Amino acid sequence: MQFIKYLILTSLTLLVFIMIYLFPYRYIDQVVCLQEISGRLEIEPTYGAVYQYARSFLVEGTDRQEILAKLETIGKLEIKGGSGIGSPIDRIKIVFCSHPLNNNMVLYAEYTYGGALINYWFEE
Repeated sequence: MQFIKYLILTSLTLLVFIMIYLFPYRYIDQVVCLQEISGRLEIEPTYGAVYQYARSFLVEGTDRQEILAKLETIGKLEIKGGSGIGSPIDRIKIVFCSHPLNNNMVLYAEYTYGGALINYWFEE
């Protein structure tokens, strides 16, 4: 009988933790991280402003290393696909919030074999 009470209590505790993590924490984290980024980059605290900031330096012909350095001002980069010069397409996830569902900014950048930007698009 005690085991069943322990199991129920543990399950309820886990359920409450998951509900707090998935709902209120996500929105609190979103507000906090956007405020932090807006202060650091001097932009409005919205996702649209972050995308606009990124688009401002994604100009055809810009060097890959220069683009990556500027994207790092937004947040930590997780790069898949290309690992250096000679890799024509990078998938770049920009991580700037602590909650995983708030980190939905994914950029695809296509380069020449010399490392100059040809084209880019954001994953919607």
